[in-house]
Amino acid sequence: MSRGGGSKAKEASGPRRRSAPRPGKTSGSSGPTAGTRLVAALREGIEALRSEGPGASAVTVRTYRLGVEPPPEVGPAEARAARAELGLSQSVFAEFLGVSPSTVRAWEQGKRGPSPLARRFLGEIRREPEHWRRAVRAHLKEGPAGG
Repeated sequence: MSRGGGSKAKEASGPRRRSAPRPGKTSGSSGPTAGTRLVAALREGIEALRSEGPGASAVTVRTYRLGVEPPPEVGPAEARAARAELGLSQSVFAEFLGVSPSTVRAWEQGKRGPSPLARRFLGEIRREPEHWRRAVRAHLKEGPAGG
């Protein structure tokens, strides 16, 4: 028999506690949560952008230009010359550029022209061949391709 009339299970576990509020929630009537305030602010901003009111003209976008020349035109002869400057086979040149050997072949045979990005890179090779020769030498590995 237990003294005090209560069960031992209740005495051992103690009084029940309320769980703590989850992050972002508030208990009682202390006001809106941070998430609620954030959503309200975003909605207000979106509405201001959509309106023709005073806030609409405050949004500006600036465009900056680099003022660089467009990529050079690269025909078959220029593509071959860039590769020759580095003294590379079509296969190794293609690996260096990150394209397939068939792409380099197509450029050199005039079947397809290089993309603007490739033309820019080929132009840089022609402009600074010694720099790119050093870069290629720094990456050369002996052994089978692909490993």
